[in-house]
Order: sequence, then structure tokens, then C-alpha cells
Amino acid sequence: YYVFDEKLRNQDRINTFIRDASDSHRNQGVLPYHLQPIVSTVSNLTVGYEVLMRPISANGVLIPVDQFIRYHEDKNSMEAVDRLLISSFLATFQQDLLENDQFVAINLSALSLCSDRFVDFLIESLRVSWLPFESVIIEISETAFIQSQARLHHAVELISAQGIRVFLDDFGVGQTGLIQLVNLPIHGFKIDSTLFAQSKINNKARSLLCSFRLFAEQLKMMLIVEGIESDQDIDHMSEMQFDYAQGYKFGLPLPQENIIDKKYLPNFTLSCPTSPDLDDPFRSVFKQ
Repeated sequence: YYVFDEKLRNQDRINTFIRDASDSHRNQGVLPYHLQPIVSTVSNLTVGYEVLMRPISANGVLIPVDQFIRYHEDKNSMEAVDRLLISSFLATFQQDLLENDQFVAINLSALSLCSDRFVDFLIESLRVSWLPFESVIIEISETAFIQSQARLHHAVELISAQGIRVFLDDFGVGQTGLIQLVNLPIHGFKIDSTLFAQSKINNKARSLLCSFRLFAEQLKMMLIVEGIESDQDIDHMSEMQFDYAQGYKFGLPLPQENIIDKKYLPNFTLSCPTSPDLDDPFRSVFKQ
């Protein structure tokens, strides 16, 4: 039995809001995205950017990405979303941002990558674009890889065969076994911010990360630490000899025009409705 209450009513409003925004993006053929820099703490230079989808409603509200993804996963429509993200990125990304072997990292849904049609679409889209295969990193969450390992293993092999690198995202959240690490056809890892934070206060977590760094060095894999927000975080990274980082300390996810113009302040205009007359279930979130 389900008892209809205000929580269900609000979720219905949220789903309707997301559906309408998704329809608008599909009709326009564009899914907005922001870029967040990935930095070398040794050279203090940007080595790449992560592409982060930023769905926006008709009245200018930035929709929380986790709820947007959850909605489309429940509707079994993430493949269409990821296709639109790739098409939007390749059509609008300004090549001038990439220099000196910099890369772009795109986080894609495991549900999409389990589809051979989507993998073919991804490879063909990159093949006919201006972006070299070696400048692209595809990120897959560790948890998703564990849950769909057999099908994703095949997808990663196809992608890697083209020279496209594949990273395991949010490493430390899932439960990847040691034998899986040996057999995974991947090229790098992104250390989850929670595990990194634990390593500052927990010797076991610190030892685990140090051991993993040595493992990655032996296999010539790249490690990126997420969630770096302070000088203390950078100092801790240096002590543990991690060289690559991503986080608010180096830059918020921003539209590429802000990055090109060196305007690193956040674009808050995307976070509030342009008309208070339009029903917005996320308004209370942004007011908090």
C-alpha cells in the first residue's frame, strides 16, 4: 500500500519539472555543461578539464545533477542524455582551451556504456570530430563498474582499442577486489574525496592510499584526487606524493566562456528562476 502525502506530491512536481527541462533540451538539441579544471600540483598548471552536465529549466533554474540523472535512470533514458551531452560538447567546446597535451574527461553513465550502440556512437562521434582520441578520458564510477562488470569490461576494451583512456571514478566508494584491479582494462583512477579526507585522520586510510599510489606508479596509471578545497589539502597531497588534483581550491565548474575570460567567479544567475511566477520545486534548495 502507498499513502499519498506531501512528499510524494513534491516528488511528482520535481519529476514534472525535470521532464519539461529535458524535453526543452532535446528539442533544442543542446545539453548545457560546465568545465572544472584538473591541475598538476607540481607544476601548478591545468592539465585537463572535466565535462559536467548542467541541465537548466526554461526559467533559468540549474537542476541538481544527481536528481536529473536519477530521473533518467529510472526512466531508462540515460543513453539519450549522454548522447546529447557528447553532441553538445563536441559542437560547442572551444579548441583553444586545450593546449600542451591537455585532456577532457567526460563522466558517462554505466547504463549507456552497456549498450553497444552507444559505444559505437561515442567512437564514431569522436572519430569525425576535431578532438583526438588520446585527448579524451571516459570516467565510469567504481560502483557502477562493479555492478555491471562483465558488460562494461567489453565496452572499455572497445573504447581503449581506439586510444581513448578510461578512468575509474570515485575510487574508494565501491568494493573493488584486488584481482579486479589487476584485470580492469583502465588507465587511471580518481580518488574519492571521502577516502582522501579519511587519510588525513586515519592511518589505515593513509596507508591504503600510499599503497595504491605505488601500485598505480608501477602500472603507469594516472591518479587524480578529488575534493581539494584548501592549502591544507594540497599539503597533505604533497606529503602523500599525489600530483594531480581537482576541487574548488583550483576552480568551480564554470561555463567555458568564464574560463577563457579568466572569470573564475561562479555564475550564480543560473541558480535562481528568472520569473517567480513559474513553479520551481528546487527554489527552496537554492535559498538554503
